[in-house]
Amino acid sequence: MKCVCGCDRDVPSALTTVNFLAASIALDLLAWDKHRTLSGNWSEEREDLIARGADCYQWQLMTIHAEDDGGPDDQAERWLEESAACRTAKGLNKRRLFGPAPPNLSADDIARLDPRHPETSFSGRTDGATPATATATAADGGEGTLIADLERLQVLYAQGALSDAEFAAAKTRLLGGG
Repeated sequence: MKCVCGCDRDVPSALTTVNFLAASIALDLLAWDKHRTLSGNWSEEREDLIARGADCYQWQLMTIHAEDDGGPDDQAERWLEESAACRTAKGLNKRRLFGPAPPNLSADDIARLDPRHPETSFSGRTDGATPATATATAADGGEGTLIADLERLQVLYAQGALSDAEFAAAKTRLLGGG
């Protein structure tokens, strides 16, 4: 099985569950970003939900890339439950008789998925950016995305989610050194 981020890395069988968890988070983030882009009313609460989901997604990717089988992340699973409850309250789920209701996403929506940052697939937003700033960052050749990636990595490191070695390795990968 290939990594959900699109890096073409084969995921070890011990990390298959983590890869599926990351894929579920990515689809939820895609749905929230689509809704954010189409909706005129947006709250800080929803932005916080998206930001926390993006952090959970990045953590899952780091687990996969480091091939560190910590098992499924409870925080990520709790985020998915919270996201599902919010989607239900907003009427953003597909109708199903049995089982959990996935977000309303078409094949075209899924084709827009940015596997590295699903939370920006529709809006092009980076953390804290307004739509105008996000457009400028996309036009600058991706430097804004690199900065957002480095900032997100720094936050994870500051929260103690990454060891010194994991932080250094991830930073080196982002900067094109590995």
